[in-house]
Amino acid sequence: MSRFTRFTAAAAALATVALGACSDTMVEPPSAPRVAPAGGPNAVITPVLSNVIVGSGSFANAINPSNAGRGTGAFWDNHSSDEGQPFWTGLNCNIGFFAIGSISGGCTAFGNPNNSVVNYANYYGSGAGSTGSPDFMFNGQYEYDVKVVGAYSFGFSTIGYFTKVGTTYTFFPQSAWHDKDPGAITFTPPANGNWGFFATNDNFTTDPDGNPLNTFTCGGNLHYVCSDATGGFSPAIPGSAAPPQPQQFALFINSTGDQFLVGFEDNILHLWAGDDPVNNPTNQDSDYQDYIFNIVPHVIPAGGCTFTKGWYRNHGSSTVTAVDGRTKAQAQAIFAATPGKPGGVTWQGGNDLLNLYQQLLAAILNGGTTGPANVQAAIAAAQLGTGGSGLNITTTLTQTQISTLMNTLDDFNSGKDAGFPHCGDTN
Repeated sequence: MSRFTRFTAAAAALATVALGACSDTMVEPPSAPRVAPAGGPNAVITPVLSNVIVGSGSFANAINPSNAGRGTGAFWDNHSSDEGQPFWTGLNCNIGFFAIGSISGGCTAFGNPNNSVVNYANYYGSGAGSTGSPDFMFNGQYEYDVKVVGAYSFGFSTIGYFTKVGTTYTFFPQSAWHDKDPGAITFTPPANGNWGFFATNDNFTTDPDGNPLNTFTCGGNLHYVCSDATGGFSPAIPGSAAPPQPQQFALFINSTGDQFLVGFEDNILHLWAGDDPVNNPTNQDSDYQDYIFNIVPHVIPAGGCTFTKGWYRNHGSSTVTAVDGRTKAQAQAIFAATPGKPGGVTWQGGNDLLNLYQQLLAAILNGGTTGPANVQAAIAAAQLGTGGSGLNITTTLTQTQISTLMNTLDDFNSGKDAGFPHCGDTN
């Protein structure tokens, strides 16, 4: 196992850190994200959080949905088959109406919509009048709350986020998103890489006539669509192949510039064909509201922010990496272990050793090795005094030493050290 060599600091930590009750009080993901101060709306809205959006468009146009169609309106401003029969019914169901809080109550909904965040103001567009569909990603230097706030789709897609290094895409499917779960997911993109939304479903494999489609790709990944796409609509001809990388995602910003809305179109982007939009198999409504996400960026302080061991167990298992000589899978199993459900993890002596080792792994993942001096010393002492391999944890520490180190690391992971607030704290 890896070991620090700060033996003097480790001994000092054992001698000086005060004892106290161990706790793990913040096991839920943060509910109050840390955001930059929001300014007033401008004539042309731009993010108050500078450089959050990475792409080729701009937020130059106000959201004025009218079902005008992409020929004269925004690329997302189209009629929706969710309007029902007889078409057109007069209902307003595309993503623009959702963004400004005026979507019709009679629109067919299948994902328990909860548009609790309104006051979106401008949309991300390109070209003349910004009506076109530009590429976009989110800057990886921030942390994000992503929440499903609506879904108007009969079917289900595989939904998640991707990161890209050069031309290589890495996909992170999110079951809560593609299951239309209204709960929020908080994450920091791996290695601070820029990220975007991706999706895939059966509609991207064949056209309405059953002919194979081989042009939906993200970096060569067939039948995937990604928000960094630059293509527009295909011709309104049943059976025609869609263009490479059609833009299936629409992006909106609120008036204060600190929250975003993304809508996803889960069908191929043909315009209307036929006069029966529900039963006609050539129907492509292109309303961009099949999955709808609210995105809130967090500003991460220069010193970083921390998560508790309980967060890594219950919500952040996917962010765990190989640490302190344990593989990623072993570290995940150790975080998941409890005295009543060890799951194959074994430890020497009492249950406090398991707690200490979980606090140790969390502190390392939280950046404690470059954190406050007392935390660095506690990490070094804990590593020096623990051992084992795989799922077995051993120790040479006394109970007093275990308790002392456990409390120091718990305080750090809970955001009690200056410069390392708990992720999501507002101050």
